[in-house]
Amino acid sequence: MNVVWRTEWIKPYETPWTILEKFIFANSIERNDLLRSIGIKEVQELKGSVIGNKWKDLFNLSGFDNVKLSNILGSNLVHMNNVNITSLTLPLNNFRIPNKNWFNGHLSWCESCIGDGYHSWFHQFTLLNTCLIHNTPLLDKCPSCQTQIPFLFSDSRLSSPFTCKCGYMLADFAHRRWREWDKNYDTLIHNALEKLKVFKNTDLAEKWLFLPKYANMDMFKVKPSTHFYRDRLSQMTKEKIISSEQDIYTRIYLENKNIFRSIEKYLLNHYLIGHRHCIKQLSELKKEEGKEFPAICPYAYAYIFWRKSILSLNYFYRTNRGCDIGDPPRKGFEVPTKLIQEELHTLLNEFVRQYSNATEIELNYIMNKLTAHFCLNFFHEWLNLAIEFSENMTVPGWRQIVRMKDNSFPRIAFKINIMDKHINTIICHELPQQIGGTGLSKINNSCCPNQTKKIRKKIREMDSYLPLQNAIKLFENPSVENKNLLYYVDNYISRFNFLNF
Repeated sequence: MNVVWRTEWIKPYETPWTILEKFIFANSIERNDLLRSIGIKEVQELKGSVIGNKWKDLFNLSGFDNVKLSNILGSNLVHMNNVNITSLTLPLNNFRIPNKNWFNGHLSWCESCIGDGYHSWFHQFTLLNTCLIHNTPLLDKCPSCQTQIPFLFSDSRLSSPFTCKCGYMLADFAHRRWREWDKNYDTLIHNALEKLKVFKNTDLAEKWLFLPKYANMDMFKVKPSTHFYRDRLSQMTKEKIISSEQDIYTRIYLENKNIFRSIEKYLLNHYLIGHRHCIKQLSELKKEEGKEFPAICPYAYAYIFWRKSILSLNYFYRTNRGCDIGDPPRKGFEVPTKLIQEELHTLLNEFVRQYSNATEIELNYIMNKLTAHFCLNFFHEWLNLAIEFSENMTVPGWRQIVRMKDNSFPRIAFKINIMDKHINTIICHELPQQIGGTGLSKINNSCCPNQTKKIRKKIREMDSYLPLQNAIKLFENPSVENKNLLYYVDNYISRFNFLNF
């Protein structure tokens, strides 16, 4: 097979994506045609024009015949992939996570690099959001149509080489042809690898603990914010070693409950101190008889729906006078802050697996810090949208709430030092998050419709129209008026259902 290709066009740590895009550009061949010609037997025997995505994978190159691919490129691309991926993920081997999960499933690229026909595994690495070579933000959507491009050898979002289906060109080699492909990147890549050393475990007694989904390289470079020091002599005798038994789940549940209650108390005594009557009005569905529900205070709105979403409550209004956080479950892992339950469970499992001699006080330090910071950040996310949504008497959709959750989750990495098989110190590296200021800057007391003494007195005198009370009233007196009232209140409540939007 005669092809136009030079091995010099392959650079260190380059992904197969640009290598193959350059190949089809230089040889004027379609992606599917190339895959069929150098694909494995199963690909060549496929009938019809459709080739499934599993054969277009660029991580393992499972759809390509390695011998044929090596012959046309003059290099063993499968071996290069394995070496590059292993090199980047080696410091993360203490995590029980497949190597593939450390890389984005959609294309992430640097405009300057791709302009030279280069796309690196650095760009796909989930811990990086800037190019290590040019120190510029990475792109993960087409700048024109704002659509993500799958990290596959695929036509699903690409037309001609390096071109999105909308027509936007990620790189334009029509006039320059392949002159830029000869550019030497060795020094630039060497410098990039030096930057990666910041999170590598140079000391075997030190390990990093973090949630990969909420991590990036900047966390490892930031100045430590807090330290946890362990008094080993007193600790060894007083604290229980972590086990996988149900009793540890129970204690975690209670600890999580206490942290949430502490944050809630802090919010009520600071941001919400002048709005408790507003909260009471909304949570008890209070209004004047014969009139519509009144305007909602943004502070009360933020607090009520922050609480509903973080605890995964069925209702935003009060259903009983007791505590709405139940007792610990008898079986399985569960925490009151159900919105982040999966993340805390993952962290617990990772912590116990890596540190078999750890104690509960060390676990509590990590779990409580993440929980407390998340709860505060998440409240500010609700404040950010409180004015708009309280005026419209509605709530954001669940997808938006998930984005709020992702924005709120603290970017924290714990550097844990081991001495004599026990944790000696925990150093917390935390990225500052610009969440709190924006919400508070949008809202002030003038946004609250219930600030005058007259209105506060009116709220105290208002009747509550909770669904159970309305149902009892209708049962006792099935009048048209009571039926209309029940319908009106139910319709009002439905406006605040996360699943409806």
